[in-house]
Amino acid sequence: MVLKEDEETGKVPFVGGFILVNFPETEEQINKLKDHGLDFDRIIYLTDMNEEEPGIDIKKKIETIDELYDWEAENE
Repeated sequence: MVLKEDEETGKVPFVGGFILVNFPETEEQINKLKDHGLDFDRIIYLTDMNEEEPGIDIKKKIETIDELYDWEAENE
């Protein structure tokens, strides 16, 4: 993640929080993020207990997020 200065104000925007989906997965990945100055207040792991199709409920939630978020705007 690289924050750029606002062209008009010359200030770096404040980032109050962010959500990482499917990352970090290991303690090593967490430590690497911390080494780069990204520390966490909380890390929440979601577990899907669906016995017939493990992971299906979480996948449905992620698909809902994908439908609501404009990923193309992120590339602009």
